Amino acid sequence: MTASLLRLSEETLLKSIWNIANHTFPGCQIRLTGGWVRDRLRGVPSNDIDLILWQANPQQFASSILQHFPGSMHPMEPAPDKSRKVEAVKLYLYTPGEERFELDLMQITHGSNFHEALQGDALRRDFTINALFYDYQYQCIDDPTRGLDDLNQQQLRLTGNNPLRLQEDPLRLLRLARFHAQLGFNIEKQTRTAMECPTTISLLRQVSTERIGQELWQISSQDGTSAALELLFECGALDTLLTMALGEVNLAPWDIDQMTPHHHLSLWQHSLMALKCMEKKVSNSSDLQKRSALLLAALLHDIGKRCPWLWQNNERGHRTYYGHEHASATMTETFLRHYHFPQSFCARVKALVKSHMLPASLAQAKDKTLRNFLRKAVQEELDWHDTFALCYCDIVSKGKSPEETSMILTQLTKLEQRVSIVERHCHEIGRPPQQPLFNGHAIMKIFSNHTPGPWIGEVQQALLEIQDEQPAIETSHAAALLRESFPAYVAP
Repeated sequence: MTASLLRLSEETLLKSIWNIANHTFPGCQIRLTGGWVRDRLRGVPSNDIDLILWQANPQQFASSILQHFPGSMHPMEPAPDKSRKVEAVKLYLYTPGEERFELDLMQITHGSNFHEALQGDALRRDFTINALFYDYQYQCIDDPTRGLDDLNQQQLRLTGNNPLRLQEDPLRLLRLARFHAQLGFNIEKQTRTAMECPTTISLLRQVSTERIGQELWQISSQDGTSAALELLFECGALDTLLTMALGEVNLAPWDIDQMTPHHHLSLWQHSLMALKCMEKKVSNSSDLQKRSALLLAALLHDIGKRCPWLWQNNERGHRTYYGHEHASATMTETFLRHYHFPQSFCARVKALVKSHMLPASLAQAKDKTLRNFLRKAVQEELDWHDTFALCYCDIVSKGKSPEETSMILTQLTKLEQRVSIVERHCHEIGRPPQQPLFNGHAIMKIFSNHTPGPWIGEVQQALLEIQDEQPAIETSHAAALLRESFPAYVAP
């Protein structure tokens, strides 16, 4: 990688770092490694840089860097891989052009010389494409594990072809699936076999739930979500993650035959197809929270069907899953909370899953019911269009022919148009469905009752239902209806 391939901000930063090493830390050796080297060789810009140091303390070296660039330094937690005990710090800094960089500085100490230490560090890394080392001073790549060959062949291989790399830190299973999906790289045969090792899968239970959650977020918020999750399902890791979150409950396998004429696919095939459908819908979205929420909702929307206690057979011998949407919503929330997704995010995905069948049930609904639907969507902080998107993906992912689903999709489109018209009308008359005509103070005045309490919320709920029925109701008429409905709250 020549200097001509570096951006000006990278050139400025690296030149300064090497000057610090040469003039302030005699005997120090530095290499850039990890994702920055991998991505820059692929022509992909990155501002996340890993630096390894030989014969230099990371904290002291970072302090020297901060004398040249504004930023801040933070200690890093020890690496979970016990074979790589290194001292490390993280830097956030800005180059003169106000470009932000994140630097991880780590010291390598194992080995009688730098070459030996570098070789040892490379063999303890996860994949060969992440074990490349860039020497800025001589503009060359050190490649102890033949990572350049794998990078050129677009292949993921464990360093040393050693399955222990996964057992040292089982989170690498998830990273491997993510790199496979997001980079579009194949997985080398022995590495793929190592992913299915029962010992490695079981060791996922020893990984902190916070780290797993961070990896699930990266998988669900970036490109390639379905490919990554499909790989995790195939190797058994996805079910292990579910069991870790939900407990040892007696769930049926994800790939069960649904035994219903409404579905021609197994439960897993249906869930995966719905996920792929949603991927297309969110492909242009820059809202990562929304993207992740919709994709996880698509994956988990029918997870409740794995609960045998919900199964019933009708007179034709077909299986039914009454109430599965509520079970799916609860299980989804439990799963996401276990892996430390934000509370508001968990509530959003839960609400999506719970309502994924609702649009299909509103085909013949009156405007009152549609206003009620809009109001509840706002109360649950949902974009109602997202509910329709999930319903659409559910419908088209049952393995049926386009002719079989065309009528249902036509009804769904017409319903979506009706909801848009109802919503637009509410805003045109200045009465958004979720906004009560009267606030708490006005309600106390209507009832001549200035005693605060839960009765006010009860009255407001009734008021919203009145507005569902009569969106343009006069305020005086609404007040009279409330007094008539709740005479006990009128002050004597």
